[in-house]
Amino acid sequence: MGCKGKNRPSFQLNEWLEQISNSPIKFLDICYYQGQQVHKYKQTKLILNLISHFDRSIIVMPRGASKSFSLALIALWYFYTHPNFRVAIFSRSHRQSKAVLEICSDIIDSSPLLRLSRPNFLIDQKQRLKARTGSEIAALAYAASTVLGEHPDCILADECSFYSDDSFFQKVILPMLSGVRTLEKIPRIALTSTFDERKGFFFEIFSRAKELGYEKLLLDWTQCDGYSPQDMLKKKQ
Repeated sequence: MGCKGKNRPSFQLNEWLEQISNSPIKFLDICYYQGQQVHKYKQTKLILNLISHFDRSIIVMPRGASKSFSLALIALWYFYTHPNFRVAIFSRSHRQSKAVLEICSDIIDSSPLLRLSRPNFLIDQKQRLKARTGSEIAALAYAASTVLGEHPDCILADECSFYSDDSFFQKVILPMLSGVRTLEKIPRIALTSTFDERKGFFFEIFSRAKELGYEKLLLDWTQCDGYSPQDMLKKKQ
């Protein structure tokens, strides 16, 4: 009896993960961050649904809309519910992509059920989370050299309009879309950012989204939870 009681939490996690394998929104029910349950913000649910349903997606939202946090959540959902699934997180620097990975790690440590999984995972805080199921989340810079030897099933690229040039698109995205450098299949791709300037590869892809096969999502602050006219007035001042 004692043995069964001791193992019960692990069974509870496995049973729960089976129930949410097709629902990243349901996954939020067991996610905590910094002592509080993760909020189901409107924009978070939209991002999770978009990335999980479409092979190519592009997202534009204002600063502070939890874009990076939402990428961490969708990465964790894949990590827990898709064995042998590799997620690559890109940002304009390795420091910033690691910040998203740190959010993932903090959510694991803060969430009672997810924390139980720690013994089953190999953790390298510097660059990646690895599971014994073969799943992985890797934090990478947007430089093309960082993808050598990487064969992700899903690319999550954050702050795309701030990349200094289009080399990420030309040398990372396009080769993977053509199957180059991938062993089995073309990865899912999600690009997110604000509009820094209305130029560059991110703005071009957003402008030509339908033609290029991207499902796009554009929200301003009035369409996102967590903003108020008073907050926006203070920011303008």
